[in-house]
Amino acid sequence: MDNSSTESKHFKDTVAKWMKEEKELLILFRFANVGGNKSWEFFSSVEQFEYRLAELPSKTSVIVFKKHGLRLRGVADKSFFEQAKSQFANYKYALLICEQIVKIGGYTWYPSMNVDTLEELEEELFEGFYFCGRKVALGSEPNWLVNDENLIAAYIPNEDGVVETGAY
Repeated sequence: MDNSSTESKHFKDTVAKWMKEEKELLILFRFANVGGNKSWEFFSSVEQFEYRLAELPSKTSVIVFKKHGLRLRGVADKSFFEQAKSQFANYKYALLICEQIVKIGGYTWYPSMNVDTLEELEEELFEGFYFCGRKVALGSEPNWLVNDENLIAAYIPNEDGVVETGAY
């Protein structure tokens, strides 16, 4: 990934084009210098996405996926788990995302976790603080380490418009 800015014309135009084509994009925000904290989020409008970008601190890594495999959506309940059981073996690296925002201090994020077993998924869906009874998405985690035609990455610049990176 290069050190492009979220303010660049290329980044903005690409996101807008993809949003029209796909109706929903999955975005990974990686927060700098906070112990690997990240947030996977879905966006269905450019305005919603730009509003979220304006809230985030500089150095935040922004990775936009045109295509994603998190197709199983619903409320974390028995019905959802039954659907997940039939599909779980198809997931290369299963990713569970809560679609309800959490706010603690100055940070906001959508909780997520990788789940390796059906037992772990069941525990999180029925007992997990962030997931139990909430709207969730499940599927294969997109590969964000490889650039391809379905991914674009950039960083939120500082107040002077300069891109700086941090430890992620």
